[in-house]
Amino acid sequence: MIYLVNIFCFLNFLFAQGTQQSVERWVAPVDESFILQLHSAWQLQEPSGVELLNIAKIDPESGSYSSVLVTKEDVGGSLSLESGVKASVKENSNIYPKLRRLPQKNLTNGIALDCVLLNDTNEECHFAYRQAIYKLTVTVPAAPIPFDEIYFMFGTAKPFTTSTNAPKTPSLGAPPNSSGTPTGEELLENKPRWLAARENAGFMLRLPVGAQPNAQSSGVFGFKAKGLTMDIARYATMESQSISDVEIEEFFNQQAGLKKAKAVTLNNGIKFWCLQVNPSQMDCYFAFKNTIYRAWSEMIPPLDTDKIYSVLGTLRAKDTDILAEQIRETETLLRSKRNTQERYRVAAGSVPAESKTWLELNGFLVAWLLFAAALIYGLMVYLADQSLSRKGSRWAQDEETQALSLFIGGKYLTLFPKVRIYAPGNVALSAYARRPPLLLVVAAVYAALNVLVLIFFNNPEESLTRLGVMVALALISLLSVGLWYLLWSVRGQRVYVQDESGQNVMTINRRLGLFAYRFVVRDSEGNPIGLLKMSWRSHLIRKHWWLLDSQNVLLAEVIEDSLWKSVLRRFLGHFWGILRAHFKIVRNHETIGWVRRQWSPFLRQKINCDPSDGVDGRLVLACAVAISLYDRDRWYPFWLA
Repeated sequence: MIYLVNIFCFLNFLFAQGTQQSVERWVAPVDESFILQLHSAWQLQEPSGVELLNIAKIDPESGSYSSVLVTKEDVGGSLSLESGVKASVKENSNIYPKLRRLPQKNLTNGIALDCVLLNDTNEECHFAYRQAIYKLTVTVPAAPIPFDEIYFMFGTAKPFTTSTNAPKTPSLGAPPNSSGTPTGEELLENKPRWLAARENAGFMLRLPVGAQPNAQSSGVFGFKAKGLTMDIARYATMESQSISDVEIEEFFNQQAGLKKAKAVTLNNGIKFWCLQVNPSQMDCYFAFKNTIYRAWSEMIPPLDTDKIYSVLGTLRAKDTDILAEQIRETETLLRSKRNTQERYRVAAGSVPAESKTWLELNGFLVAWLLFAAALIYGLMVYLADQSLSRKGSRWAQDEETQALSLFIGGKYLTLFPKVRIYAPGNVALSAYARRPPLLLVVAAVYAALNVLVLIFFNNPEESLTRLGVMVALALISLLSVGLWYLLWSVRGQRVYVQDESGQNVMTINRRLGLFAYRFVVRDSEGNPIGLLKMSWRSHLIRKHWWLLDSQNVLLAEVIEDSLWKSVLRRFLGHFWGILRAHFKIVRNHETIGWVRRQWSPFLRQKINCDPSDGVDGRLVLACAVAISLYDRDRWYPFWLA
């Protein structure tokens, strides 16, 4: 039993080790305000725009990725953490109708993380660090959001230098600029890039910050940005080289549904006729050279027309000089990116690693040593069972005598407690007790609790609920197991003594009393042979058993012969067999036999008795079996040891 539980604990330890957060390296944002340990599943990305840190986790199979962007909201303390969170709620409440604010999370380093869950795949968090408010923007391709990994990484945040004498580590963001002249990378970050239309349309537009060209666009121009998608396609081609506004209005009057289009002239001098199709879509028509184009825009409601107009207002004729300058800036950006990646590698090695405990450094070694110890213990148990069979067979080959002579040993590789009994005359019996396997039940309940928590309570925002449910389930489980064991005990536990063919020779039925155990011994036909009694009060001093007939008349007593061993066992256990109990069998104050236990970590005992008139040898055998199963010498300290 203990062997099986040991294996289970080892497997559970390996599972816990496999699910722990493993640390790969230290990283720091552009402003070098702090450093944090990056989880091994996450990778550094090049920050852009106002981002201080960009980390992502890429799925190699699907190609999808999760990202965490760090930006600084305020410097100097003019903005509080609470006001930053409220601003985030107000800004996103119209876009994300199911937005909800999560309970504040206190990380291990003392940072308070205040998060707003926008939807199943987006989250914004704010935290204060050194008189500045930082914002985390979390985006994942599919639910759930990996809260544990995020909390782990930012829970390791600490000042950039670990000591005042430590050399300053190179920045892990954009390279420091001592000259004050912006690099090509910084220029491109502060200047949204231009994108020319395809198919010789002859115009170009300036994309918003963070927008990406849409290669799958069916028109001449298309991009996707946060909250905005736009696609421009040819609508009609006129014969004249230039189209006047009057010609466009006449053309629209001939088209069904376009008569209500609203005309607006933007900063670039181009006139657009726009029509809101639905709460999330707007179509704008404009003329460039001899072609009328349709600009289709889609946004998450409500529709922000100013944002659409700001993009369309940048439309202008294609300028090759501007595009060529942008290409040169892009090349500068790429060179800077390669240099930054090299600094990532150098800085990751120069930042001092966190000191780890001995158990963290040698956890797997300890686990494998425990596993090896369990295997060695299992091998010892197997060899002990084989040795018992050999010794018992030799004992049974002796000639039968008038005196009762028994050799009893415990079998350990079994689900229920079991002993083997050998007697001269080729007598070999087995006795086993159907007792509830408490250790296995506790292990199963523990595993079930882990599974339930992982399935139903894996969201850290419900940490208090999760803790409460775990405590409640643990208490219910312990009460249930205790009640089950009590009912089993009241019902009575039976010990079956069988011969080699599996036929019952006798049964021993244990009954639970208030201060004593009573054992009813019956033969194979169910007729009572006698009673055994064991008192808890007498066991406080030394082990003491009474043998009674079916009429409750005392026949003999089985008493431990050493008081000092009995006392020491309560503090030391049987101490590898040295302190095992020996018994003498007494009738009318006269010793008629003895029970000797061998010096061994495994139960081995010899019984010799010369029953006088009125003492049934089967009752002595039943007492020896009951002592082996219910009154064994424990290897650990116990008050009834």
